Amino acid sequence: MSKKSKRIGIYSIAALGLILSLCSQSSIDSDGALDAVDRFFETFNSRNSVLWARSLHYPHIRKPGVGKPVRPIAPVLNAEDYAKRFDYSRIISTGWNHTAVERKKIIHITDNKAHVAALYYRYNKQGDRIRTTRVTYLVTRLGDGWGVQARFGAGAPHETEANSRKAEAAALEAVDDYLKAFYRGDSSDWASTLCYPFVNVRVGGLDEIKAPEEAAQFDRARFDAQFSKGHMTWESLAVIQSGLDGVNVIAKLSRRDAYGKLIASINGLYLVTNLQGQWGVIGHSAIAR
Repeated sequence: MSKKSKRIGIYSIAALGLILSLCSQSSIDSDGALDAVDRFFETFNSRNSVLWARSLHYPHIRKPGVGKPVRPIAPVLNAEDYAKRFDYSRIISTGWNHTAVERKKIIHITDNKAHVAALYYRYNKQGDRIRTTRVTYLVTRLGDGWGVQARFGAGAPHETEANSRKAEAAALEAVDDYLKAFYRGDSSDWASTLCYPFVNVRVGGLDEIKAPEEAAQFDRARFDAQFSKGHMTWESLAVIQSGLDGVNVIAKLSRRDAYGKLIASINGLYLVTNLQGQWGVIGHSAIAR
């Protein structure tokens, strides 16, 4: 694992400094991205699935880290299908009355995409907390509006600090392996660093890889053409959220030409999970600067 890998709590002073440094561009509409997260919860609490679905961007996916086998959650292509698919009866049966986001911070942002880490609580009618969840929201700007397009769920906090640190160390190693395999062009080896179905979230689109065979056929030439040829390195890896379902890791990457000149800076977000005893990356999003 890279010596520059480290652990960062998103609400620590160290993390706040990192976040502020990444969001220093005053021209970017950070308020719009944060408002989209607030709107997500406001419309969800309305118990009106049509209203909630209209607040989202598509194709939309909720990507939980999974510590145990669960049914795959497929992307939804439009608001009409999302509204039909969601049923409040299940969550109401748990005693849920409303959900409140307590903390939210922008981790990465450009003019059309943001990664927003948040902590939310579910409450019952008496005002008691019945669930705590850590999630990073992938917020995109389509046209003139911001909306949540994807959710990378880390889940509830670990019971002990030791368990949290163990999961974080495994997740950092998994992302390090993912990056090494990907950037040396070894598609078969890269396929072994994923959990499935894997998803890469783009503004207004996504790429889903359902099996190792698909990952092994990844078109590296098309990727190189998109980002220009050059050498990619990662300067740092850091944990921003860790929970029972998964770990959200961020990476700061640089692509340089043969002379060492910077071509692009990329901030990556990786949802890492332990599926049937194997740690791997199950979700990815990138913001280039």
